[in-house]
Formats: sequence, structure tokens, C-alpha cells
Amino acid sequence: MIRKALRSASGVLLVVTPHILDSPYVKDELDIAKLYQRPVYPLWIEGTEWIDTVPLGWGRTQYIDARAERYEQALAQLVQLVQKLPSDSPSQSQLPKQESSAAQLAQKQPSDSSSQSQPTKQESAAAPRNPYKGLQHFTGTDVGDFFGREQLIAELVDEVKKALGKDSAGGEARLLTVIGASGSGKSSVIMAGLLPHLQQNALPGSQQWIYLERMVPGAHPLEELVQTLSYQLPERSHASLLEDLAANSARGLHLLVEHIARPKSTRVVLFIDQFEEVFTQTTDATEREQFLHVLTTAASEPGGALLIILALRADFYDRPMQYPALRRLLQVHQVAVWAMESADLRKVIEQPAALPDVQLGFEEDLVGDLLFELRGQAGALPLLEFTLDQLFQRRNGRLLTRQAYQEIGGVKGALAKHAEETYNEQLPSEEHRKLARALFLRLLEPGASEQETTRRRAALSEFVFEDQGQTRLMQETIEIFVKARLLSITTNESAGTNTIEVSHEALIREWPRLIGWLREAREDIRLQQSISEDAAEWEKHNKPGDRLYRGSQLKEAQAWARRNTPSGSEMAFLRAGVAYQVRFFVSVIAAVLVVVSSMGGIGWVLTHQPPKAPDPTRVSNLLDDDKPGSLRYAVNRAPSGSTITFDTSLQGKAILLTSGDLNIAKDLKILGPGAGKLAISGGKSGYMVHVIQGVTVTISGLTFKDSTIEDSNVSNGFIYNEGGTLMLSNSVVSGNTVIDGGGIYNTNGGTATLNNSIVSGNTETGSGGGGGGIFNTNRGTVTLNNSIVSGNTATFSVGGGIYNVGGTVTLSNSTI
Repeated sequence: MIRKALRSASGVLLVVTPHILDSPYVKDELDIAKLYQRPVYPLWIEGTEWIDTVPLGWGRTQYIDARAERYEQALAQLVQLVQKLPSDSPSQSQLPKQESSAAQLAQKQPSDSSSQSQPTKQESAAAPRNPYKGLQHFTGTDVGDFFGREQLIAELVDEVKKALGKDSAGGEARLLTVIGASGSGKSSVIMAGLLPHLQQNALPGSQQWIYLERMVPGAHPLEELVQTLSYQLPERSHASLLEDLAANSARGLHLLVEHIARPKSTRVVLFIDQFEEVFTQTTDATEREQFLHVLTTAASEPGGALLIILALRADFYDRPMQYPALRRLLQVHQVAVWAMESADLRKVIEQPAALPDVQLGFEEDLVGDLLFELRGQAGALPLLEFTLDQLFQRRNGRLLTRQAYQEIGGVKGALAKHAEETYNEQLPSEEHRKLARALFLRLLEPGASEQETTRRRAALSEFVFEDQGQTRLMQETIEIFVKARLLSITTNESAGTNTIEVSHEALIREWPRLIGWLREAREDIRLQQSISEDAAEWEKHNKPGDRLYRGSQLKEAQAWARRNTPSGSEMAFLRAGVAYQVRFFVSVIAAVLVVVSSMGGIGWVLTHQPPKAPDPTRVSNLLDDDKPGSLRYAVNRAPSGSTITFDTSLQGKAILLTSGDLNIAKDLKILGPGAGKLAISGGKSGYMVHVIQGVTVTISGLTFKDSTIEDSNVSNGFIYNEGGTLMLSNSVVSGNTVIDGGGIYNTNGGTATLNNSIVSGNTETGSGGGGGGIFNTNRGTVTLNNSIVSGNTATFSVGGGIYNVGGTVTLSNSTI
């Protein structure tokens, strides 16, 4: 009720007596008046000392003295002020200047951030730029849009200066820890505030410092550190860098940084974001301790060049305290990121809107409504930025409106409502919604409690399943949530990997459906992560039997797989465990039977062998039904590293893809009988041969022909290499028609090598693409040895034979 009255008022009369200090409401009401920029007129009617009569912070405020005999004169002065207030729009009122009057007490914004609801400059014809970041953090490219943290940035710069000197004990502690609640803006103030200021010479010589790429620890912090260092050390292999960092001396990081800094004799700055992940996602205690050891050694090495900046969630502050060397460094230089005051939040809202290429206005009292909702909310910055982004998307011309604000549910409801609408209205089927649950649960790190839940980055390969149809549905689900900006995909160009994560942890706190999923499946999440990690280690170590599950552990994992949606690699791992256990039991039974038969018991049993299991590496029919003997069955069931061969009865025939894309998600060799003897075709089904990122596939002696993909949403060749390593030998790719890259589409850092092969008669039909024979893009590498590219057509575009954009093509003894 009070808020409604204050919103409707043109000004606020504060009647001052000593009793207002006892009121629990007065200060709160004055704060609300300030949010809505209403002028406050203090009328002092009782008391002896002004400073002892008013709330804290109002001691220097000018007032109208209405005590005793001055009462009538004060009332007349007050009436004059009130009569001069504008009556049409309270939010735009500005008080006239009055000498020694309460008119000077109006709460005004600086001229570049006034409460006026319309843009102050003439609107340009161009559409306004969106300066709000939604759930994304600010980065170095967003400096011009970053407001409200000027004082904190200055404090951070000063603390960096101190960190570069000696500590109280005469040692060195070149490590600054920035601590704050989730959503307080730690990452943003470092990336869009502190680092750009240092790069602009905020400290002597800091413009010349070397700034490493931001790193996030994840499950393997040493590997992430290698990735960050590799940008400055391109001549070094990742394996050699990892070996240096893993050395027992723990001086590996220091020595590598000295090598980086030596040419310029300068400092090197390493920013580690989300430092809590060292304690929440790094499960290998040995790796965690080594990572912390190399950090603390490099930060305290006398005369060292490395300056480390950490961003750490406040609720995980106790975790590093368990490591004495790290604890000592953290306590020397740290800065807390507190919740922003309303005046700073107003800058966050209004100043980006006033930029020349933005020029947005706010409808009456909308800014006040935003600030009112933010009161008392910890970690509110991402919610505010998300709300502002939603208001921008729903703007009326250049005006952000209260109608849009109400439609999205205000600050507190906007994110949850958007997520729920995406789930209910954008996902096209119940199967998509079921997969959405599996998707988000893989992107959570549950922690010991709900308060400690964090987001988890997952490789996109985790969402490739044995069922190709399910994989396609999951890809569609991912695309919908990415488009809604609730999930983010990051490409690591150097490593050639793609990861996906929740855009901000605010979604984990604010979306009730996700909170419910987490409560239901907390233990399943932990089990899934263990299975995924164990499967990866099993593959990494060449799939030894002693790393497979057995007994109760296998039963528990199988039960999890029935309840959830395991990835292809997880299923392969569990299936191998079952097979290993069966073989073990069979060997035991066989041994028992041998003993029994030697005793004259039932030796005849040994001559009755069970039927032999189908060979998953042998293709014996032309069907595409994922049953034994089919090519799809072989691709899905053959162990990684296997060689798939074809029965001689298939020669002179073609395998037609009818059940979906042929996704190859593991290392395989596929050896055909000869290009003129066996073909693979998609016909008019629209399906393709898809080499998944990170796998190595060798194909020889096959023809890929006569496939038509007319779907406008699919612009890849019949052979689509998405970041894998493909070697095509003694093969033919011909007669295929696709929007882009009619024959072969190579992208995402993929490597495609053609030896003694022919690409001919393929057609690209897109109006904006190219590459009738081969389309190579996005860091792809294509090598042709003794091969021919001929008779291909780009119907409406360029590159009839080969179209190369953003990639590398090498030809040796080949013809185009």
C-alpha cells in the first residue's frame, strides 16, 4: 500500500520528530521514495538537534524548520514548493531551485542518467542495439556497456598493486581472490572492469602485460591450464606442457610463465574463473593437489612474473582453507563483491540505455519498479540483466514498457517463466520434454546440498546415443534451449571440442521445474557422472577388462541405465561389463564341467556348445534395421577400434539408409569389397553418413551414391564429417544432391583425407552456399592424394568442385 501511494505521489513530506527514529517503517519508506526518485521535503517540527532527530544518512539534508513560532512561515514555504510540482507525470518531476529551501533536497540522478522516460537524443533510423547481456557475463568486448562498479574496479586495481609488492612477512603473494555470492557479478567485474583497466595502463606498465585466456578448472584443471598456456606456447605439444605441470617440483607453471614473459620482461596475468570447480568437479585428489601446488608455487616464487586472479563463490570459501599454502595466499589479497546499492543498480539499468547507438527510454516508473523488486535479493544481477534483455525483446519502438514487464513476470518471475514457456511451448513433443530432463540433469553438479549445486560443462558427445532417432531429438532439444539463451555452447578451437552448459546458475535457483528434477534425481546425477568418467577412463586406457564394472556395481549401473538416458559411450561401457561378466561365468562353468567329465559324469555336455553370438563386425545383409548382420548394427555394436567387413554375397548391391543418419561415434575401420562392388545410398530418405566429432574413421572400397537431401534445415553433404578424422581410400562419392557440399561436407576442425578416390557428379542446390563436390569450412582440413574431383555442380553458388571457406585444402597428384 505504501509503495503504491509513493508511486502515485509527486513528492514526499517527511515530518521530523525524535519519534521517527523509533519507527521501523520510516527508513524503508524513504528508501522507496528514493527508488522512484520522488523529492522528499523534511519538515522539522520537534527536537533540539537536527542530527539527533533524523535517520542515519539524513544529517546533512536541508530542511524546513517548522518548530514553535516558525511553524506558519514554514507551512507557507511548503505550500509554495508543492504548488510548483508538475502534476502530469510524477516520475518526471524536477524541483525548482530555491534558496535555503527543501527544494534542494530532491533526489536527482546525474544528467546522463535522468529518470525521464523518453530518450534524450533524437532517435536514429537504425534499430537500437541491445546493451543488456541476459544470462551471459560481461567480457572485455562489453566494456562500453558495463556500469555501476566504478568504485569496486578502483579497489581491485589498488589490490593488484599491493599484490605485486611484498607481503607483511617480506614474501611474495601475487594472487588476488575476488569473492562473492553466485550472481554477484564477480566474473563480469573482472573481465569487463579490472582486466580492461589494467590493459589500459591503470598501473605503470600494465598495458604491456601478457593476459592469458580465461580458464575454468572443470574436472581436469591441469588439462585446462595446458589449454590456456598453449595459446602463448604454440610450438609446444599439449603432452609436453602437461608433463611440465605434473613434475614433482611444482615449478612447471612458474618456468613456463617465465618463458612466456622473457621476451618482454613483463608480467603474465592468469584469470581463473569459477575457482570453486577445483573442489566441486575435480574428483581426482592427486590432480587437484598438483594444480593447487603449481599455482601457489608460481604465485609466491621470488621475482616471478605470474599474477593470478581468482573468482570464488563465497559459499565455497571454506574449501581452499583445507590447503595451508593456498590458505595463506588467499588471506593476503582478497576483495569481496557485495550486493550493489540502488544508485549503482540504476546505472546498470539506465546508462547502457543512454548510449548513442542504443537510445532507449523507460516507461513511467518502470526503473523504480525494477529497483524495488531487486531490494534484498542476493545474486540479483543476472536476473536484472535477463529481465532487461526480455524487456528489450518486447520493446515498443525505443520504449521499454510496464506492460512487457508485467507480461514476463517481473524480475522475480521472468527467468522461470521464460524457461517454463520454452519447455512447454517450444519443445514439440513429450519425447523432447523427456529428453530435456535428461539434458539438464547432465548439466548439474549437485554438490552436498541444494545450496551447493553448480552448473557442469558437458561435452556434446555425451548427447550422442545408440539410437540415432533419439540423438536427433536430443539435438533438436539442445538447439531450442540454446536459441532461448538458457544453454550455451562453447567451441574450443585449439582442442577441437564443443561443450554445453547452463547459461547461468541463476536458472538453477529460479526454475522450479529444474529444482524439482534435481531433488528427484540427485543420486542418479552422481551415479551418471561416475559412470561417464569411468567409461572415459576405460576408453582412454584401451578398454581393459579390469576397469569394467562387475557384481553389485554393475547391477546398480544397469538399473540407472533403465531409469535414465545413457550416452552411446556409457552403454558401450556397461555392455562390455556385462559381456566380461558372462565370459567369466562361462569360463568358471566350463572349468567345473571339465572336472565333472573327468570324473565320468556328464562329459557329453561339452560337445553341446551354445549358439555362437553374431559377429558385430561382419555385415551380411542389406537391411538398415540395427539387427545382427546389418551395417547399422555393426557401426553401433562393434567395439571401438574394430574393423567392419562385408559378406561376399553383398557384392554388386547397395545398402539403403532408411532408419536415420548413419552416425559413426567411435573409432572404426570400414573395409568394403571395392568401390565398384558395394554402395551405400540415402536414396530420397534425406539421411546421411555422419562422422561424429573426435572419432577416427577409415573407409575404403565403397561407393557413396545417389542420395538426395532436400530438407532446408540440413546443409551438409551425404558424407558429413563434423570434427572427426575421416580417411577415404579407393572409394567413390557420386550422384548426391544436397543444399551445401553435395558429396562431402567437412567442418568444425575435421580432417578429411582422400586417397585414390573419386568425387564426381554431385550437386549443391543452395542459393547461398557452395561446394558441389566438397564443402570445407570452420577450420576443416581436406587433403587429396591421387584423387579426382570432376563433374560436380554448384547450382546457384560457387565452388562447383571444391568450396573452401575458413579451412585448408591440400592437393597432391590430384585433378579437379
